[in-house]
Amino acid sequence: MQAPELHPVPVPGKVWSQVYKQDDTNGVRQEDDITAAEKPCNASVNGQQYPKQTRVLHIPAEEKYILLMIIDEEAVRKVETEGKQVTEDEIETKPEKLPGRLVMKRQELKGVYKYMDEDAITTLHATLKAKEDDIPGAWICQECTEITADGREVVECESCYEWYHTACLGTTQNYKATWSCRKCNPVPQSKRQKIK
Repeated sequence: MQAPELHPVPVPGKVWSQVYKQDDTNGVRQEDDITAAEKPCNASVNGQQYPKQTRVLHIPAEEKYILLMIIDEEAVRKVETEGKQVTEDEIETKPEKLPGRLVMKRQELKGVYKYMDEDAITTLHATLKAKEDDIPGAWICQECTEITADGREVVECESCYEWYHTACLGTTQNYKATWSCRKCNPVPQSKRQKIK
């Protein structure tokens, strides 16, 4: 006897159709109406295994990129697969760990508020405020990972808003008002070979 084909997981409250059971007395297959509310997820109905319902939330790439700046990958996965909101405990609270671009581009943050609870938003704003107010330790050199408030000369990347000690950059050039780091403005291959 051939098993009935599997059908998509139904919406709760809808009646499952074309789920059959075998009538042992006369061997006739009969339709069995079972509502989704009566069947637990990932259970079998009349010997047929139905997949567990999972809710996958599509997060646009730009919003996911921003979320990954403020929470870890596991928390982002829970937002996507479980529809869970980001909590205060999951937000990065060390100002030096947050990228500088978040301070300068707060408008981009508004797109991810829908994935966060109110306490998480408040915590994020307080952490960004500490970084913005240039509290010692809030900015770190991206080369040596030491704080930039140590008296040494620093320069800010115009593109990513991260800070660098000029001594850590390995050159004595005079930095202009508009300067981009190696991550944002990589050295072309031809120039890289000449530098070596």
